[in-house]
Amino acid sequence: MQMSDFSGNSDGLTIDKVIGLFNDQPELSQKLITEYTKLSESNAKDYKTLLDNLKSASRTTSEKGLKLEKLVNFLIEKSYFYTVKHNARTSINQIDQLITLSKEGFNFYNGVGKIPCEIDSKDKIIRYLYLPTAFLGECKNYSGKIDVSIIGKVYSVMTTLDMNLAIIFSIEGFTGTYGGWNAGLGLCKAIKLIEKHKNGRDYFYIIDFNLLDFNQILKGKNIFDIIKQKIISLDEGINCNVNYDIEPNQKDFVEEASNIIKSL
Repeated sequence: MQMSDFSGNSDGLTIDKVIGLFNDQPELSQKLITEYTKLSESNAKDYKTLLDNLKSASRTTSEKGLKLEKLVNFLIEKSYFYTVKHNARTSINQIDQLITLSKEGFNFYNGVGKIPCEIDSKDKIIRYLYLPTAFLGECKNYSGKIDVSIIGKVYSVMTTLDMNLAIIFSIEGFTGTYGGWNAGLGLCKAIKLIEKHKNGRDYFYIIDFNLLDFNQILKGKNIFDIIKQKIISLDEGINCNVNYDIEPNQKDFVEEASNIIKSL
């Protein structure tokens, strides 16, 4: 495998060196991934400018939409694991962002395929975020929250393209709550269960990334930290055992969600 540097943050650290740490020093590899995937000082300044521009933009659809897409594209490109294909077209839809592994991400995926995102300080349990080779990004510059109709349409595109992760970027986030089974977040949880039970897909997520998350990047978080937390929040909000068995109080909503999806 060819030696590759993290393009902007690494100071000479190679993908191969990080891969080598996974077997011997997982805690150190976690720290290195966190350090070298967060924004560098110069990139953080540029990111803040883009975020401020988004916050100050008028509510017109075109202006705010373009600034949201520009911010998202910058954030993903500077993660170094991924690159963005803008406004990719399929036979049925145009996709805002088709996010695929970069050269560095491809080498890392071949060597490891996962990022150590969290190590329990008491039990030393390593929790990983697995890297999909590609996922969808959708930018929605609505003045309100994202509802079930948008989430259902994104789900339809995911199944058409056989992808298991989509991130919907917006200002306000999704309707509903992680603890509830209604509205947008409830539909995301139901979709997760539908894919698990009907299609055998353990890893399948539609998650939101909103203004609060964009602000967290300025505080030193990286995009993988936030994706990991969103996935955990969805999983824990399902309120079911490790095998994702559907409990009686969930069955009605899952059935309702299936009907919503079919009607879109």
